[in-house]
Amino acid sequence: MLAVLAVAVLVMCRYWHQVVLAAAALDGLVLVVIAVRVALLPSGARRYWPLARWYRFGWPRLAANLWVSYPDRHRDSDDSWLTGKTLCPRARFRPDPHGFTVKVKTIPGVGRLELEKSSRFLADHWRAARVSVSQPGPGRLVLRAHRTDPLLEVLEVMPPGRGLRYLYLGRDDCADDRFADLANVPGICVGGMPGGGKSTEVTSWQVQLAPSPAVQFVNLDGKGADEYRDFEPRAWLTGGDDLDEALGILEIVHGLMTDRLACVREVLGTKNAWHGAGPSQAWPLVMTTVDECQQYLDLTMVKGDKQAEPKVRRCIFLVSSLVRRGRSVAMLTIPATQKPTTDSLPSSIRDNCPVSLCFPVKTIDAAAATLGTEIRKYESCSPAGLPVPDYTGVATVTLRTGQDPFTRLRGPWVSEDQAAAVAAASAHLRKDPRAFLPVRVPDDARELVS
Repeated sequence: MLAVLAVAVLVMCRYWHQVVLAAAALDGLVLVVIAVRVALLPSGARRYWPLARWYRFGWPRLAANLWVSYPDRHRDSDDSWLTGKTLCPRARFRPDPHGFTVKVKTIPGVGRLELEKSSRFLADHWRAARVSVSQPGPGRLVLRAHRTDPLLEVLEVMPPGRGLRYLYLGRDDCADDRFADLANVPGICVGGMPGGGKSTEVTSWQVQLAPSPAVQFVNLDGKGADEYRDFEPRAWLTGGDDLDEALGILEIVHGLMTDRLACVREVLGTKNAWHGAGPSQAWPLVMTTVDECQQYLDLTMVKGDKQAEPKVRRCIFLVSSLVRRGRSVAMLTIPATQKPTTDSLPSSIRDNCPVSLCFPVKTIDAAAATLGTEIRKYESCSPAGLPVPDYTGVATVTLRTGQDPFTRLRGPWVSEDQAAAVAAASAHLRKDPRAFLPVRVPDDARELVS
């Protein structure tokens, strides 16, 4: 080793001017590469490039202080070279228009949950509004330090639709548009405290689907505030907070489902309406919205009332049956509530909804009542504690991103005037879906006699 070093010194002494020129050329090449990489960044990301580089150099020290790195525990006498080695997650920092992104490779004993617990401290150190953690694949994590939060930007323009099957939900914290596949989805559960954005989100779905003749709407407003009256010209059935009226409408919708189940193979040639071309004008998707569903489904509110209690039990059965059995005949039911508990949203309904959205709530228990207990492990995307009105319209959705079961996004803003205009323009598409079902003649003609 010493001989090699001596030879290298002699060569450098003899050809020192070539060595200096080579070093200068190398430095110039590095500067050119850096300049090109910075120039190729989006305009909004360039201002965060110095911060990303600065925090990159401090990552090993920060990881050690947050206990996400540790000295190698392998202490074999024959491997003395391991002494003093520290295992630290490898991190690559890249600026983006809202801050910077950190791609991390996990190490044994340090994974998503450990960095999830440290997200608050990372946000403080990086001077970020918040830090989100996601896992695109095994052994890989992505930390996003949001110096400016994209979820605070109001989304007023929806992207072009992708047809009836894909429902636009909103834009996530990576500024990517997210859609939900409605095929074989019998129910979408929506929860959140008052003013969180539930009704606006559901209205945006109706505005998206209203121009299609292959969709019919049923709206029940348990609040009784006429929030869906502007959409009444387009809706097949509309009801308020009257329990008897709501029960009658649910009976009609449930009857349509049972009739469809009895003739789906005869009419469509398949037992699943989503196979092939999907819903059509002759077999439309029926979207039933039960807003403030606690008005019709909360048994504790009518406990002891001999008249109301049987009606509420019947409503629970009907909504539960729609969610459990309506998948194959293109029946979509959307229970929404500002009181996400098992009383107002029975588990027999919630647990059968493949898609759930939870807008800002005060407690993690309320979030778990809508999204399931798994949300307790994902603190960085939990809807609990989100301040209103800043995060009005922001929801956590059971929409998978990589290996993450949840996604936080902001729904589009739709005004009442816009909804009313769309409803008026598409009012001619309002049809009774029962009219397209085949007339079934009973075997015994005496059944026709009243």
